[in-house]
Amino acid sequence: MAPEHVFNSGLGDLFVCRVAGNFANDEMLASIEYAVAVLNTPVVLVLGHDLCCAVGATIESLREGKSLPGHIPSLAAALAAAVKASSQESGDALANAIRQNVVDNVNKLKSAAPILNLAIEQNRLKVVGGLYRLDTGRVELVS
Repeated sequence: MAPEHVFNSGLGDLFVCRVAGNFANDEMLASIEYAVAVLNTPVVLVLGHDLCCAVGATIESLREGKSLPGHIPSLAAALAAAVKASSQESGDALANAIRQNVVDNVNKLKSAAPILNLAIEQNRLKVVGGLYRLDTGRVELVS
């Protein structure tokens, strides 16, 4: 999902970091640190969305023990913890894993030292999670 469209913002209004599956790897974390430390970004939103194909492919790969092509296994490896953590929950496995992935990455960012966790301690930064609902076009906040 293009956050500029979700939040009706113009190009350059948001500092956007995107990767399939929406997880914070080292490069993503460095980009977010830059936004906070240099650009004084006050809010970081980890935004997942319904029917995320990267999470779906990870679920399928783990269930079937099937390899994914090219560099896609690196995405699945980053998403596997959320898929496994949510696998015992009742309900829709994909929706549960997407939500868990958002929660996991919010927690990862909140504890990222030295820049992000210090900015949070100094009340200069809020890190929150959200789920974009494709059917309504609304964002549901996730704690």
